[in-house]
Amino acid sequence: MKSDVITISTKGQIVLPVEIRRSLNLQAGDHLAVYATDDAIVLKRLDLPTNVEFEDWLDAVRPAMQKNEALFAEHDHA
Repeated sequence: MKSDVITISTKGQIVLPVEIRRSLNLQAGDHLAVYATDDAIVLKRLDLPTNVEFEDWLDAVRPAMQKNEALFAEHDHA
């Protein structure tokens, strides 16, 4: 595992060393989750859906969401 020493800026920013970015194929705009333990910070790449993928998913689940909303509305009026 590659390690390096980095510095936190006054704004709390860090720069990942180029060797690490290259080895993990990290690009500008990639998303990372940040986890803290008692004595470590862990960064993990997140593979978020594109806007198109998210819209497609929404289109697929929207009928079920609308059905549930109707059921809850009926229950509230009963």
